[in-house]
Amino acid sequence: MSVEDGYPKKFVAGITGLTPRTIQFYTDEGLVIPDVDDAKGRGKTRLYSALNIYEFILAKHLADYGLRLEKIKKVMSLIRKRFPEARRRKYWLRDSSKERAFLIIYNDASDKMTVNFAVLTEEEVEAGAKLTLDLRQNNNAIVVEFTQLGYEIRGVL
Repeated sequence: MSVEDGYPKKFVAGITGLTPRTIQFYTDEGLVIPDVDDAKGRGKTRLYSALNIYEFILAKHLADYGLRLEKIKKVMSLIRKRFPEARRRKYWLRDSSKERAFLIIYNDASDKMTVNFAVLTEEEVEAGAKLTLDLRQNNNAIVVEFTQLGYEIRGVL
């Protein structure tokens, strides 16, 4: 199976640990929009890109953190609209890049959500390690490192 052909739901489910039904649900709800073929219509097969697979993993992690569906949907939409650089594959796969990408989601007392995307150099990450730890321990903030999500399926794609 080549990347250009895209990946069907069953393959994506096997890699991400999500059920095929969850893959379909996340797609139907607009959390992930198939990059290769959205296959509108009955009996057609949706095909997902490698980047879509990372998006499914991100959505899974956000659900594991306890975010409700409508908030996950908002985060995924913001990534597509406000932070298109977050969809660059280099941030998901840590190759020779000296940069690491983070998604930071804050919930305040009124349940208002703020989403930020930050790209930091290794030096900045090391200097800010305490800040990152503090944010992760704060119940009102979620910090997701994109490159860590990529490790889950390294070597499969």
